[in-house]
Amino acid sequence: MYGAILGDIMSYQHKCENDEVFYLVDSKFKFTDYTVMTIAVADALLRIGNIEDYDEYDEVEFKSGIMDILDTWDIKYREVTHPSISLSLENFDISAAAIISVVPYICKYPDEVRKIAKWVAEIIHDDPQSIRNAEIAALAIYYAKDCPYKSVIRNNLEYDLGYTFDNVKKSHNVVLEGIVAFFESTNLDDAINKAISLGGDISTRAVIAGSIAEAFFGVPKADKSMCNREIDEYMFKVLDRFDETSRRIFIRSEEMSDSNKVSDNSHIEKAISQFNAEDTKENFNQLMDSIYYGMYEGGELSVPLVIINRKKALANSS
Repeated sequence: MYGAILGDIMSYQHKCENDEVFYLVDSKFKFTDYTVMTIAVADALLRIGNIEDYDEYDEVEFKSGIMDILDTWDIKYREVTHPSISLSLENFDISAAAIISVVPYICKYPDEVRKIAKWVAEIIHDDPQSIRNAEIAALAIYYAKDCPYKSVIRNNLEYDLGYTFDNVKKSHNVVLEGIVAFFESTNLDDAINKAISLGGDISTRAVIAGSIAEAFFGVPKADKSMCNREIDEYMFKVLDRFDETSRRIFIRSEEMSDSNKVSDNSHIEKAISQFNAEDTKENFNQLMDSIYYGMYEGGELSVPLVIINRKKALANSS
């Protein structure tokens, strides 16, 4: 959650006019509705029932419970957010992809991440692409928190990631821009600053990039302390309780069978197919990362029955 909050606060210090980004020298650190609703989603997930087993939930019951709690947060924080922003769920004008960063931390496998992210997004959006964006953003965070290789994370996302930082604005997709900003970053602050530098909807993009980067790089103590100073005690207590619960779920998930983890062969098979289709050095390195991560995550590896062009592989390894 801290990556989302940091992205929100850092983007608040900037404004964008005609695709030019300006730093507001006299701006103080402030949070907006993205911080409020990110923590509100965490609070809702903690309060609606057994957070460790969402399989028991009926979709309608789940959405109703989430909606009631978000409404409560809307009323509580409407006066302290930016005056031009309406938190009313009747006129909700923020991206669900930017407020679901907590979801991957309480889910034990990718299908559960996708389901819970979809349910939360459907409370806010009725546009299929916006809901799809929320699912992809949540999955990116899920894979980033467990996988040390960006190439493997990229392969696991069922998304058009054929963009670089230099041309991603042509996608006209702020969520994709945030994901690419993460892939081309070296740390949490760098991911957020890259997202901001793209202009346009800097707040949404910065929150998404920060959420994924937090999962991958972690949060420096100074950044975490700054975020804690900006939020109030009620928000901090929710953050603290959510962190404790997510750690417990992580320990439990580590004890589960490997069948529900990302260490199946699907990402390896995809990397092999990409290498066979285009024998570039980058695709070869992605293939090697996928194989290594399969062994790193599971301790063993079953090689998929897919033929690799031996001549291509030898040429790329030199």
